[in-house]
Amino acid sequence: MNSNLLMGIILSVISGLFLVMGAAWMVYSRIRWKTPEYIQKRPEASYTGDDRELLRSCYNAAGSIEGMLSIGISKCKDRKIKKRLRAADSYLKESRYRDYETALFFYASDGSEKTKALFKEMLETELRKRIGLPMKTGGKER
Repeated sequence: MNSNLLMGIILSVISGLFLVMGAAWMVYSRIRWKTPEYIQKRPEASYTGDDRELLRSCYNAAGSIEGMLSIGISKCKDRKIKKRLRAADSYLKESRYRDYETALFFYASDGSEKTKALFKEMLETELRKRIGLPMKTGGKER
């Protein structure tokens, strides 16, 4: 056989393999992306004091729970916590109900009392913002 013919056959086989692998990856990723992250299995995770402080600072920086989840996903170093935060974010964006309590206490939380207290504090702040309660100082409204 001619060496050019052999080289052409080898390159054709390699390009065919890349084509098949690319198509398989597209089909797999399409199936994977179809399922919202809040429906997928979440790993068991435990928040450390640093992780809770990170979430608190993310909430203060963003000013909302959605923003806190977005910043927390990008800033958090623990992979399991990131997955839980992504599930909570997905729940707020894609679910039927989209309530903060379920997103934080069920999807994002690790079940510890300290984390529940942090999320409860965030929910109370959100509620105060929505209701628009004025702050009172020294008997006069501000």
